[in-house]
Amino acid sequence: MGRLASAYGQAVTAHRAARAHLDTARGALGAAPAPAAPVGAGDLVDRLARLGAALATPTPGATGLTDAPAAVRIGEASTADSGFPVLVPLGGGHHLALDTDARDSRVAGLLRALVLRLVATAPAGQVRVAGIDTAALGATFGPLRPLLDAGVL
Repeated sequence: MGRLASAYGQAVTAHRAARAHLDTARGALGAAPAPAAPVGAGDLVDRLARLGAALATPTPGATGLTDAPAAVRIGEASTADSGFPVLVPLGGGHHLALDTDARDSRVAGLLRALVLRLVATAPAGQVRVAGIDTAALGATFGPLRPLLDAGVL
């Protein structure tokens, strides 16, 4: 029993030393000033925000059909001072893979909205969707089933 007590005592001592080390590191990181943004970063973020807004905003009226990829907004990147839209090219042979759970209603909504945007802006018969939805067993794309039945997808 003496060896077990000795090993336990050593483990407790090592744990306490590691905990003290962690607390010291956290204190040092908390006291450190935040790094300054690089010169010109604010201007770059402003330009990205303007460009993102222009690319992600559909023009009023009928949308012209095109084979070129569309810039699709999928979120926003944030900096300490501001933010800008995150755009990805979609369509025209480009692909999108999301490594997250499609059972989350926000993810499912994003996927359905992207498919609808592609269908609305691509020439007829040009959109092919291969939805691999192992988490929700295809339920994510269930509301789009009428488009498949109608031959749109």
